Amino acid sequence: MCLARASPPTRPRAASCSRRRPAKVIWGPPSTWAFITSRASSRATRASLRRLIVRLPVVGCAGPGCRAVGRGANPSVAVALKIAMSKYAFITIFLSAAVMLAGVGNAGAGPADFCRGAAPGGTPPGSLDAASALFARIHYRAQAAACDAALATTPGDTELRFQRGRALLLAGRPLGLVDLEAAAQANHLPALRWLGAAHRSGLAPVDWGRARQWLRQAAGLGDAVSQFALAELLAAGEGGAADPAASLEWVQKAAAQGHAAALFELSMRHQGGHGVTADAALAFDLLKQALAAELPRAIQALAMIYLRPGQDAVRRAEGLALLQGLADKGNATAVRILAQQYLRGGAVKRDAERGVALLEPLAEAGDLQARIELGHLFFKGYYVRRDLARGSHWYCLAGGPGARHFSAYHRGEELVCN
Repeated sequence: MCLARASPPTRPRAASCSRRRPAKVIWGPPSTWAFITSRASSRATRASLRRLIVRLPVVGCAGPGCRAVGRGANPSVAVALKIAMSKYAFITIFLSAAVMLAGVGNAGAGPADFCRGAAPGGTPPGSLDAASALFARIHYRAQAAACDAALATTPGDTELRFQRGRALLLAGRPLGLVDLEAAAQANHLPALRWLGAAHRSGLAPVDWGRARQWLRQAAGLGDAVSQFALAELLAAGEGGAADPAASLEWVQKAAAQGHAAALFELSMRHQGGHGVTADAALAFDLLKQALAAELPRAIQALAMIYLRPGQDAVRRAEGLALLQGLADKGNATAVRILAQQYLRGGAVKRDAERGVALLEPLAEAGDLQARIELGHLFFKGYYVRRDLARGSHWYCLAGGPGARHFSAYHRGEELVCN
């Protein structure tokens, strides 16, 4: 049975029945429907976009802050439609649909839940390939739209302001700094840390002085990540005069909280006596603490200690196991060190074929050092049978750096690349 719907009194229409499901709502910024009608280039385009919204199988929203905009419901709809109206509409509409479909499993989640939810790893789109970056920006803009809706009902929520500022920055919009700074003024630790990192990395306009200011505030509140970041700035003299003593103090404070990079840094300082008393036993103990946090640099350093000449078989085996574990996780440095162990022998029985077998996949994946190393090995015949063709192949793949290395180590011979 279908009940006829009453038409608005200002625009009389004949009552009609429809088998279509009742309209749901989507949440997003208040201007969602306005920009659809204003940005579309023609009446036909606007009609097509309305039909698209009706047919999208996305999540519903019935809480405060929701806005009826057809029968869709994922926060990505508003952003996706805006992008779909651009000159890249045909491509982006499919990426947008993927984002919308990904939200189907979040039924029942409201704007605040999506706003606080984890974005794709917090990875800046600039560090991704083009397709992934576009996908990430769509997500971050959708997250910011969700925060708009949530803040409409709870405008004083510091966490929501932080999440909106973070999402806007990751979507490439510097306006996010306003929200981050507002949250930072309330001593919101993640906001303070993000502001410091953003002004260092270029996610926001690079400003070493402001980076130091925000990190110092977070460090003073006991944030270990900010303490170590501030120590780096003070050591390098970025954002102000270098202060080695203050840098060491912040490294020690971060290390006391178990910050892996700070533990490693303090270990290296005690190993060489840089600004502190040289203490090999303390350095080794700190290194093992960093190892517990699985810091790759600490694992490499400890492995090299275990592989030094004169170590017993148990230590050598432990060192190789550490390197192998890192190599299995794709750590290029660990793969190169392990390959050298097999090429040269010493800690392990020499096995040149295995050493080359470790380096070649790394070189094929684009590792410059592995390509140069293979070129050098085959051209000189170190540990392997001399093979000029294979040597040239790897040197040429290394490009300019490969040619410079060849010139330095193979005087009198000419590198010819096809």
